[in-house]
Amino acid sequence: MTRDKLLSDFVGRNDKTKIVAKLQKPGAGAPTREPIVDEKTQKVTFLLLKQRVIQLARDHFLGDDGILLQEARRSQETRS
Repeated sequence: MTRDKLLSDFVGRNDKTKIVAKLQKPGAGAPTREPIVDEKTQKVTFLLLKQRVIQLARDHFLGDDGILLQEARRSQETRS
């Protein structure tokens, strides 16, 4: 972009358009990208995901009443 051009030349003449511009010194290169999710939210999300995975693994190996499925199968095999 040069100083003689208008911003509307690049984005059009829409009145409801929001534009975020990061100004850099000449020759400084492109500005760094901002993360989509901030660090705190990312940590909380990963913690919840880890807890969910642990809960699913626990539910997979435990029956509804908390007895291990293998123990329940063994007791059923001895009954038959």
